[in-house]
Amino acid sequence: MSQLSPYLLIALLSLLLTSCGGGGGGVSTGSDNNQYSTNQPSGLTTTGRDNNQSISTSQPPSLTTIGNKSVFSGETKIINLSATGESTLTFSATRSDGSALPSFISITTDGVLTLSPNTSASSQDYQLLIAVTDAANNTDNEIITVSIVANLAPTLSDIENQQSYLGAEDKQITLTAQDNENHSLTFSAKQTNGDALPDFITISTNAAKTAGTLIIKGDTAAVGNYATEITVTDEFGAQNSKTLMITITNGLTLNSVGNLQLIQGEQLTKTLSSVNLGTEAVSYTITLNDGNPAPDFIHINEDLLTVDENADTGEFNLTLTAIKNNTAGRITDSENIKITVKEIVMPKTVNILPLGDSITQARYDHLSYRYPLWKLLIDEGKDINFMGTQNQTYDGTRSWPSYNGLPFDQDHEGHSGKTADWILDNLNGYFSIYNENEEIADIVLIHLGTNDLLWTDDEPLTIKNDIGNVIDKLRTHNPMIKIVLAKITPFNYSGHILDNDNAFNATLDALANEKSQDDSPVIIVDMASGYDIDEYTFDGLHPNAVGETLIAQRWFDALINNDFL
Repeated sequence: MSQLSPYLLIALLSLLLTSCGGGGGGVSTGSDNNQYSTNQPSGLTTTGRDNNQSISTSQPPSLTTIGNKSVFSGETKIINLSATGESTLTFSATRSDGSALPSFISITTDGVLTLSPNTSASSQDYQLLIAVTDAANNTDNEIITVSIVANLAPTLSDIENQQSYLGAEDKQITLTAQDNENHSLTFSAKQTNGDALPDFITISTNAAKTAGTLIIKGDTAAVGNYATEITVTDEFGAQNSKTLMITITNGLTLNSVGNLQLIQGEQLTKTLSSVNLGTEAVSYTITLNDGNPAPDFIHINEDLLTVDENADTGEFNLTLTAIKNNTAGRITDSENIKITVKEIVMPKTVNILPLGDSITQARYDHLSYRYPLWKLLIDEGKDINFMGTQNQTYDGTRSWPSYNGLPFDQDHEGHSGKTADWILDNLNGYFSIYNENEEIADIVLIHLGTNDLLWTDDEPLTIKNDIGNVIDKLRTHNPMIKIVLAKITPFNYSGHILDNDNAFNATLDALANEKSQDDSPVIIVDMASGYDIDEYTFDGLHPNAVGETLIAQRWFDALINNDFL
């Protein structure tokens, strides 16, 4: 066998190694130092025979599959990347188009990828190129999609306004919310002005973080209104809020008594009551407003306030208090009241002077308006006395029916056929008789002017002035006399007609305005309006029984409505 050349020997050796399973990855050296690359198994080092230098080979890095990722707005998600390789590995990331990462995405060189969008981030996709590089700049990479999913705020159920009171049992209100993404929830509360809730109002979240509880403690509560904001927050910071008013009362309300009055010698008893939201017994006390004890004749026994018959006269300013005790302490509600004890005042008989002509006096076969007026005043409980020098009708004395067991008071100052100036001329004589009888007229009922219009040529203004002088003369008898002046009834008599609307009656409003005084008022009674001659008179002038009743009612209404009685 002929001797093989060195080159052929090397080729045969290479073929032998290949046939034995050797892989690529060997390190080649330049031809100027006669070193040749050989295919060797991974990691195998070959040493040149000429200078003993080693030749190393290494495997490129391999990035472990990452896959697409999603993250909720407000959420922070940390992803640990991994790769295989035989030298120091460095991780990096860019957008797939090579641009910089968005601010919410960061990556460390050792492979920690952090996704942290803020709570307001909207839904959006980002294409990322994740790469791993070894020391020899060999790389591996993967393109992934990072999706931001906008986090929806949970929905807090409506919460009704709440009421409690001092000493009440703890009140627990269940708070519920719906989160479509099934996130964990946390419940919190504060006052709407930003202040923290008082200590007796607390809020908690259940262990499952799906519901909450608002607790109002009555034992330590304070009276007031607390505007409260309840907030539910999911695990990524999305929130929803509701407001409610929490009202704390003292749980005890004294029903108002108000001011009380009685006459000395009377006894007053008032039942006291309260609205009590608890079951505790309620008691009552009464003191003077300055805190000193109430007078002995004003006292409380259980729920009865009594003022005794022997009470002193005067005004007593008092504080009435309802009291109960419970776990919150002494609960009270009070009212300031005034009890007035008045002296016994004997009612004064009011003297009424009916002054006029035949309509005041009446004829024998008629009662006059004075009789139905007297009955109305008796029914009203008024203590009155008719006065005057006359006690008969025009043509004799008739029998007047009694009423409620009382005889009719027949006195009057009615003079048939007489005019206003005639009455004026005779008043002084009447006054002397009144004085002899120790009677002073308190009220006068004037119905004058009919005869002046029937039998004289006097003008309406002349008659008006005569009646004005009558008023002046009456005030010499009593400066404080109250004057009720009638617009006279219409008539159709002896060829003379006076309608409802006539010039004389029209002057009387002005007369009343001229003559009225604070201590001696003059008021008008309109006897003319609605007065039908055919219906209300028996002869075209003098009232029949129906007319007398109508006139009486109008006098009565004037006396009562103007507080003359």
